[in-house]
Amino acid sequence: MASYLALKNLRLRKARTVISVVAVGVGIMTLLVVRGLAGGTIGEVAQRMNSVRADLLVFDKSHNTMMHSMTMRPGYAERIGVMPGVERVVPVLNESIKLAGQPQTIFAVPATAFDTFAGTEHVVEGRLYAPDSMEMIVDTVLAREARLQVGDELEFRGDKYRIVGIVKEGVAGRVFMSYETMVRLMQHGERRANMLMVKAASPGDVRKIAEQITGIGLIVVDKGNYYDVVAGDLRGLDQYTWATTGVTLVVSLLTILLTMFTIIQEQTREIGILKSLGATDGYVMRLVFMQSLLICMAGVLVGYAMSYGAKLVIKIVLPLMTVTFDWPLLTIALAIGLAGALLGAWYPAYRASRLDPVETLSYE
Repeated sequence: MASYLALKNLRLRKARTVISVVAVGVGIMTLLVVRGLAGGTIGEVAQRMNSVRADLLVFDKSHNTMMHSMTMRPGYAERIGVMPGVERVVPVLNESIKLAGQPQTIFAVPATAFDTFAGTEHVVEGRLYAPDSMEMIVDTVLAREARLQVGDELEFRGDKYRIVGIVKEGVAGRVFMSYETMVRLMQHGERRANMLMVKAASPGDVRKIAEQITGIGLIVVDKGNYYDVVAGDLRGLDQYTWATTGVTLVVSLLTILLTMFTIIQEQTREIGILKSLGATDGYVMRLVFMQSLLICMAGVLVGYAMSYGAKLVIKIVLPLMTVTFDWPLLTIALAIGLAGALLGAWYPAYRASRLDPVETLSYE
């Protein structure tokens, strides 16, 4: 009975109900899209880095995943290369370039070691860049979105680079060039590196190698733990996204509170009639909570729909961005909707239950 009356009351005030549902939906959408962008970006970076044929990733102690950290001094690759159990060390340099409307990271990798970096992915069109050449290769996604073809030229730091190949998507980066070229042009010939990829001769050697590298003052990351490292580097962004979505959700909560309070004011006589007919305080409170719950649950569903719509728009406008909605995030959104229904309706429900039937029947 309470649910039937709640639904009828909301249908009688369609405009206000729709506005309230949309307000909740916007809050839910903000939560899902902002968190989905952050999680999708971290997940994509970690997943692509997981494709490399290396066991350990080595960085300078000032390393930050989302910024180009200080390059390591020359000589570290050679020192690590002679450690017991090390099969291969690949130095990598990073620089930024803007393509397809978004900043991209150029990975400078020795041509002879590209198979270590690319993992199982191979050049599907053209060829690999030559050592110490003014050549680049890009992955299939960037080639499609930036409309790049083999033979096109890219400008980087005032120099022209020819695209000589396209590699299948899934590699740890989207743009690649010769390590020797970047060393010559930007490191004054010093063989520095932003990252060293270390492959062990056997899985049993990985831990010993990591301990030795840590002992010379470098940061060592197991390839499988790269997601956690990226998430840690983005802790500030994580806090910002939660703060942003929190403000939006508070506004949605206040909208529910105002809506329910206004509904109670308008339904004062009806509540008085119900109480005069024997409705208990608990029944009146359930009626108010039911209306709030219907609004919030509809808002959650609308928020889900708006989020997937926003995801499609982002895919069209910013095709290289990744938005992911996993079940834990969707569950959090649902829980927030339920909490909003309870918190937003608590005071209006309490106020409605305390109304005096005699006074309410004379209310105009």
